[in-house]
Amino acid sequence: MRIIGGAARGRTIQAPPGQRTRPTTDRVRESLFAIIESGWGALEGAAVLDLYAGSGALGLEALSRGAARATFVDVATACERAIKANAERLQFAARVSLLKLRVTPALRLLAQQGESFGLILADPPYAEDPLPLLEQLAGSGLLAPGGLLTLEHGRRELPAPPPTVGQLALQSSRIYGDTALTFYERGSAEPDVSPDQQS
Repeated sequence: MRIIGGAARGRTIQAPPGQRTRPTTDRVRESLFAIIESGWGALEGAAVLDLYAGSGALGLEALSRGAARATFVDVATACERAIKANAERLQFAARVSLLKLRVTPALRLLAQQGESFGLILADPPYAEDPLPLLEQLAGSGLLAPGGLLTLEHGRRELPAPPPTVGQLALQSSRIYGDTALTFYERGSAEPDVSPDQQS
């Protein structure tokens, strides 16, 4: 894997060993950040939360593109080691924090600490129904007003993303084979749903 854009563009990162993780492909990651930057602007100075972080590729990509800091959440020791190693290799370690917890308790802890993020990147296992995660995030207050939540999921697990979940308003959903990228914004008055299917 490699960083697609920004200050660390072209630099390689390593995935955790084994088959547990499913890294986001370079193509999908490139599309994800193109959509973020074209629709919501530059990431300069943003606080980012990377859930089910795996190698940390999504959060590290955000840091490369100017995010101020990134918090990574993953329960696996192999993922913790990979994120730390990748952050060191890219010289991002000072801008990284890591929670070695399952996502549900991690979100509770971050909410108790009063954290707020302009961008939340969530990539749960495709076999899971992502709706409970959306509901927890909507009720947590972790996404700042005007902030963006991106959800990578199996297209079959959430075939019709709800137009609103609490204060989260659906903005768009894109399909890449079996992978879907769904975007929610906090506080948007008029959702602009424009599915764009790609093979």
